[in-house]
Amino acid sequence: MRGYIQACYEYGVEYNSKHVLIYETETLLKVLHEHATTIVKNKQVTGFVCYNDKVAIELLNSIWQHGYHVPDDFSIVSHDNSTLSSMTKVHLTGVDHPKSDLGQTAV
Repeated sequence: MRGYIQACYEYGVEYNSKHVLIYETETLLKVLHEHATTIVKNKQVTGFVCYNDKVAIELLNSIWQHGYHVPDDFSIVSHDNSTLSSMTKVHLTGVDHPKSDLGQTAV
C-alpha cells in the first residue's frame, strides 16, 4: 500500500482512497460486492491491481456480470501468478513473487 501511494506521488497521479479497497480474509467477498461492484458499474477506474489471483477472479466475475470485458474495458494485474490465473477464459496478468524465499524467511 505504501508503495502504491509513493508511486502515485512520484508520477503525479492523484491518490484516491476510495479506489483502494482494504479487507480481511473474512470480509473479502463483502468488500468486493459492496465497493468493487460500484467501481466497476460506474467505470470509475480503468484497471485493478489485486492482492492475489483469488481476488482478481472475483473481480473478473463482477466485471463480466456488468457486461464489461477484460482487457477491452478494464485491466487486471495480480500479485500472485498462481495456477488460478490461467483457469479462466481470460488469462490474468500476474506478478511473480518469491514464494519459496518468503517461506524460508518466515521459517
